[in-house]
Amino acid sequence: MTDLPMTDETVARLDDIEIRIDIVEKTLAKIQASKPGRKGKPLLTSEIGVCGLDPTCDSATCENATIYRHQQGCRGTACVEINQRYYADYRKARRENTAEVL
Repeated sequence: MTDLPMTDETVARLDDIEIRIDIVEKTLAKIQASKPGRKGKPLLTSEIGVCGLDPTCDSATCENATIYRHQQGCRGTACVEINQRYYADYRKARRENTAEVL
């Protein structure tokens, strides 16, 4: 690229381009934030027996408990129980299917 002299007009154009880039970046951020679909809630803690989403709630009766949250790092009592129950049922079904094949 050749070195062009920095005239007042060139400086004004560069400033205008920078402003337009900022506007485009802000618009892009808004569009990405408004995409449809679920947004994951960040976990606040990963302590055993404490809900990762809301440390003040009773983790044994947590309404946010899911296997997914447990896999993401929540160690609340309800998440752990749901996860253990699911995998116990999964292992039981696998044993039954294996016994049928033999």
